[in-house]
Amino acid sequence: MKVKEIMHNILRVPHDMTVAEIALAMSKKPTGSILLEDKGSAIGIITERDILRKVVAERKNPNDIKGHEIASYPLITIDADSSIEEAGAKMSQHNIRRILITQGGKVVGKLTAGAVLKNMKYIKVNSLLDYERGYVRE
Repeated sequence: MKVKEIMHNILRVPHDMTVAEIALAMSKKPTGSILLEDKGSAIGIITERDILRKVVAERKNPNDIKGHEIASYPLITIDADSSIEEAGAKMSQHNIRRILITQGGKVVGKLTAGAVLKNMKYIKVNSLLDYERGYVRE
């Protein structure tokens, strides 16, 4: 199974939005992460955890901080035609819960650790059933 089959859309905002505006946008969707863009190019990602750790826990005013000041860089990506197993391995290697999906060099979506786990279980069950039925996968 390819990552493009299970990826999610990702909300995109300008890199110079305030953290307060970003949190509001995330709340309205709802989503746990948001992609920052500058002139149409993806430059960083902000998660709920980034907001909690880098703003709330440090008692900073979210109205005074721009998204690019707390965003995670560099972006960790994987091609849309990659397998779920490859995505899971890359997420584990980089210790991340979300990976951005690219196609033709552009970010087209995101994949979460939860989606990877859910679908890995499905893939493993199908592999076991195929084994029991005598099917051989190449």
